[in-house]
Amino acid sequence: MIRDQPQGADLLAEARQVLREIISPGLASEARYKILMVLRAMDLHNAS
Repeated sequence: MIRDQPQGADLLAEARQVLREIISPGLASEARYKILMVLRAMDLHNAS
């Protein structure tokens, strides 16, 4: 759960979860592919 004053990492984690679990399931295949690509880029950036 996000605190009242979340840090950047908290916000990114929440954004990834929202994109993956709420937004992407309802998208058409091309838009879903693009969202998954963005999520992967976010994961790679976060790992470095």
